Amino acid sequence: MAEDGVDRPTDGAGEDARLRRSRLALILALAVVAVVVAVVIAVVALSPGGSAPPAPVPASSAPATTPEVTTGPEPTPTTTDEPAPTPAPSPSADPTPEPSLSAPPAEDVPYPTDPNDGK
Repeated sequence: MAEDGVDRPTDGAGEDARLRRSRLALILALAVVAVVVAVVIAVVALSPGGSAPPAPVPASSAPATTPEVTTGPEPTPTTTDEPAPTPAPSPSADPTPEPSLSAPPAEDVPYPTDPNDGK
């Protein structure tokens, strides 16, 4: 009985290796599919909308042709009873803001961790 100490592969040892290889191939295939889907989503999200290329922006705002000037009767100014609008105050007139009349001034409230107790 010299064969008792010899390690022989048991039945099904090759099948286990095949299962591992097929499982690894399945995981790799799923990873590739996930990467492809992520790339497609990124391309769609980053691409400009529409299939036509955007129209170029003109370099100047001047029209290409000069409009024809037609002389007609000048409009007569209409007089109204409304007073002329008052101009807006210049920003350099008074830079300090005026206090609001609807809100009372803020109170000085001491905080619990204030060592001076708000003084």
